Amino acid sequence: MAVPGIGHPGEPRLNQLKTRGCCDDLQTVAARTFKTPTGRSDWLVSHTVSLIVLAASLDGRVMQTEQALAAFVFSLVAAGTPGPSNVLLTAAGANLGIVRGLRTVFGVGLSMGLMLFLVAFGLGGFLLDSPRALEMLRWGGTAFLLWLAFKIATAGPQSGEQPLRAFGFWPAAALQWVNPKSWLVSASAAATFLDPVASNAGLAALTLTLVFLTAALPCCLAWLSFGAVMQQVLKKGRQRRAFNMAMGGLLAASVIWMIR
Repeated sequence: MAVPGIGHPGEPRLNQLKTRGCCDDLQTVAARTFKTPTGRSDWLVSHTVSLIVLAASLDGRVMQTEQALAAFVFSLVAAGTPGPSNVLLTAAGANLGIVRGLRTVFGVGLSMGLMLFLVAFGLGGFLLDSPRALEMLRWGGTAFLLWLAFKIATAGPQSGEQPLRAFGFWPAAALQWVNPKSWLVSASAAATFLDPVASNAGLAALTLTLVFLTAALPCCLAWLSFGAVMQQVLKKGRQRRAFNMAMGGLLAASVIWMIR
């Protein structure tokens, strides 16, 4: 007697996954993504949902589609609102332009994604539960932010092709680990969108991280582009220095949140 399949009609069965292969699905989605006309405004959202559903289908208890969409909206808000990282991205765009500023975008996005994965996987719990570690993070982060704010405030107009050190990949990546907003976002996302009884904790953490990166990287690029627009406005060296001082001041002001 045949046993009927269990699951929603739209979900692939285990034998279907083995027959077709997960990589075939990924290649199909990727091929459709690159063939989508760039003029359509909904292509990013539609294919993001496709990738989210495909990742979730690998394990029915990793993340429901509704959870993934809610996590995507949460990530948009978290990455798009002003904060130390977005101040750095704006300053990078104003000083380096979009192409050379991409290293800052990837420094912010990839480092934040790694942090979210570690927190979601449970490896960040020792830090979040340790008052001494949090105190060290607080004062170490304060010192790093003040140093970075000084470097930005004193940055002059670019000469030649050498990028400013403050806007490189590693300073942008290090900023995430001393940024209170990054830890707050990671802890909130893990607590809100992860199933505590997920059968595969690693896959659940990876899925949440991919959803976050899908939303965060375009937001980072938007802040970088805003800075690049300012680069076209700030033609004179004096204007550029005034803008850098303002960005450095905003970054330094964020220290108040850390020490109060």
